[in-house]
Amino acid sequence: MGKSIHIRALTAILATLLAAGSGAGHAQNAPHDNPGLAFRPMVVRVIPKTPGGDDGPAGFGIVIGDREGRLYIATADHVVRDRAPSAFTDRPDVVFFIERPDRRVADLLAQRRDPEHGDLAVLSLPPPQDFAPVAMRAAPVAELAWGEEVWNVGRNGEWIVPTSPGGYQDRQPRIGFLVFDRVAAPPGASGSAVVAAVGVVGMLVVDSGRGDVAYALPMETVERQFREWGLPVGFSELSTATRSQQQHQQESQAILRARYERGAKICDQIADPNDASRPPDVPGTNLGARLIIGGLPPMEPIIEGCRLAAEGFPQVPRYRYQLGTSLFAVGRKGEAIEAWRAASNQGHAQATLLLQEVLNR
Repeated sequence: MGKSIHIRALTAILATLLAAGSGAGHAQNAPHDNPGLAFRPMVVRVIPKTPGGDDGPAGFGIVIGDREGRLYIATADHVVRDRAPSAFTDRPDVVFFIERPDRRVADLLAQRRDPEHGDLAVLSLPPPQDFAPVAMRAAPVAELAWGEEVWNVGRNGEWIVPTSPGGYQDRQPRIGFLVFDRVAAPPGASGSAVVAAVGVVGMLVVDSGRGDVAYALPMETVERQFREWGLPVGFSELSTATRSQQQHQQESQAILRARYERGAKICDQIADPNDASRPPDVPGTNLGARLIIGGLPPMEPIIEGCRLAAEGFPQVPRYRYQLGTSLFAVGRKGEAIEAWRAASNQGHAQATLLLQEVLNR
């Protein structure tokens, strides 16, 4: 009699539905295995300007190196040079990830490869005060295997990194563009970075028009061309202050990561034993059975832990699933449904089952 209606409902759902298990599901990406998230500070938004001062269609660029207090950025030539002569000025605006949405004015350099011969242009401007380069090597094309998982950084005017990777397919024989599938490259994504576990793979330049096939100039080609033009590649000339800022940023990221990992550990106190995405080293807990025998753990710390885990590891829907379970256990049904729906949208089988069960009651 002491248990409320929502606890009895959760007991019924977990004891019958989850304890039985469906056997469905698939392994999820491990936390922090998306290299695109760390590379966002190296990707800038590029907005060409018309002679009248209006904005042209925006794209992106990638910071390649620095020299004598200036950064040098690669972007797609068609982003900053229109086919019509003098359509854009040689002073585009640039937005850095750490300063968004504030703009800076860059110089468009004379060095270029037109869209028929590589589609590469170069911008230069002083760095923001707090700019800290992210070290990531240019991945040699020879190291890329068919199906190599890749993530593109930047589209729709934002530093969006997809939760699901695309895949490397091949290299075009004539221009040498790399071909990727399942990479979203809508208008405005040109100049954005394509990264993989092995490093920075390339710079997006062409969308196939089919929605999920895109082409990129290899990053090793970009760096080789920069060297041929006498432009800097790398950041050996960083000031002591910038290096200190980078170290501070790394320390802050380490502290934040530790918080997320602690949250994940707390959240996993209610890990479902029938969840196919649960790692083998995470013990499962039959929450329905624990409710029956009166062994329910305090839920508020678990809710907070699951929120942290879901924020820190957005590519792992298991944490949203467990967040929904903990919220439902304390009667916050609306929030629970929202969390389960988010996990279900990422393909989490158990969340889908629970969501259907609750919505059909």
